[in-house]
Amino acid sequence: MNRILVLMSTYNGEAYLREQLDSILYQSEPADILVRDDGSIDLTLSILDAYAKHYPQITVIRGENVGVVRSFFSLLERAQGYEYYAFADQDDIWLKEKLACAVRSLDQMDQERPALYASCSQLVDNNMKALGTTQKCLKELSFYNVLIQNIMPGHAQVFNQAMVDFVNEHPVNVNNIVVHDFWLALLAITFGQVAFDNEPHTYYRQHTTNEIGYGHGAFGWFTERIRRVMKAKAKEITRQDQEFYDHFAYELPDDQLEELTNLLESQRNVFTRFYYLCHANVYRQKKVETMLFYVLYLLGGYHI
Repeated sequence: MNRILVLMSTYNGEAYLREQLDSILYQSEPADILVRDDGSIDLTLSILDAYAKHYPQITVIRGENVGVVRSFFSLLERAQGYEYYAFADQDDIWLKEKLACAVRSLDQMDQERPALYASCSQLVDNNMKALGTTQKCLKELSFYNVLIQNIMPGHAQVFNQAMVDFVNEHPVNVNNIVVHDFWLALLAITFGQVAFDNEPHTYYRQHTTNEIGYGHGAFGWFTERIRRVMKAKAKEITRQDQEFYDHFAYELPDDQLEELTNLLESQRNVFTRFYYLCHANVYRQKKVETMLFYVLYLLGGYHI
């Protein structure tokens, strides 16, 4: 069985695609690359074709434009024949040992069960100026955390065949998913194994064309989260939790089922929301973020 397959979705990514491909090709742990282009109209496909011509480990799929989440789910449907898989964005740069670090961690896990590795990343701007890191793991990762927060972004996720099989065996309404990596994180933390590395292994670009991004600094962090709430991101999380409930409610232990049920059903009015928050076990990695969740939930920000 081959060792690693990188799953990349591209869309109008000509500006930084070469750097990303180079950083994957020169990993210390060799990997094949399966790219699905999501209907690009710039030079992305020309770049991909040129690379595929010179590097036989690259396979390119020409797809119609379905959006980033559907594109990655489509790639997962094709993921067979490898031990491990890694998501890749089109505009980052991977440090040389990224995949090797993931493999060392995953090799210690039970391969009969879904296993997911992720790490934090170094945030950089278009000129590669350091901007800090993505969220580090400050508290234990658990079902009660991942219900409302994902600190395992897709570009940092590496997972095994059992994880892929579990996803494909439980087809989901993609319209109800916040983003593909969030869904995998929730499945892995509930039904599998998760390892998180607080050492960055990716330069994660922040620019205006990012599909998913982070604010810069404390003020940027706060305004980014407010922006996401205004764009209904909080409601999308609730919609995803409802999808999770519909699929897996009767497979959860009693304490997790009770929490998820209360999280969803208490949103009828401000009084039921307040009662739920008095007994809630959900949390985010930072105390201030948990407090912000409480405020937004109480005000109906997570109501669908």
